[in-house]
Amino acid sequence: QVVDQVAYPVLAEAQSDNAYLIRMLKKFIGVLAYTTIPFMLLLMLLAKPLFVLLYSDRWLQSVPYFQVLCIAGMAACLQGINYYAVAAIGKSKVMFKWTLFKRLMGLCFIVGGLVAFGMKGLLVGVVMSAYTVYFVNAGLVSKHIGYTNWQQFKDLLPIGLVSFAAWLCAFLLGHFLNLNMYVTGGLQLLLFVLVYFGLSMAFKLEALSSTKEVVFTLLKKIRKK
Repeated sequence: QVVDQVAYPVLAEAQSDNAYLIRMLKKFIGVLAYTTIPFMLLLMLLAKPLFVLLYSDRWLQSVPYFQVLCIAGMAACLQGINYYAVAAIGKSKVMFKWTLFKRLMGLCFIVGGLVAFGMKGLLVGVVMSAYTVYFVNAGLVSKHIGYTNWQQFKDLLPIGLVSFAAWLCAFLLGHFLNLNMYVTGGLQLLLFVLVYFGLSMAFKLEALSSTKEVVFTLLKKIRKK
């Protein structure tokens, strides 16, 4: 929400220059994906020790539910920026129609999943709803702005692969270690961060430089205050 609120006026100002609009949109999407996708994977990986630490072992049964919602979170974090990009160019009527469609489909997925399969079905419905909203918003961006679904996929793919590689290394470490849950979790966290940033720098991900730029800008603003 913070990034979306910052992005909207920037995108609105750029609406008359489509090439610049696409560049800024790519940058915002890159920053969001670079921070949220690995974070969701990390939360899935460390859900058990995290829940025990925060809520006690009585909440362990909710860990699988939380992990499924993290899958939905990857799409949910990218919905808004695509939505506001279309809003920035004044396509309110189109957005209204598609918002009705998205909400109706989401309701069908969630209620249908709950009725048919109980809590597990509801969670799957939440995931399907989140990705439906994302794909619809990305489709509107593709149609009305020209930043196509394929281009967005190509921009997100390196981030997804690097994130998955970091997750896989940390997962395998936890699988072979036979240590205290918190010690294992701490080592997994350290390995995940090292692999993620190491691969990001090795492959010179554009999203890394964009994220640095945003972080430094925010730090400057905080210092001024």
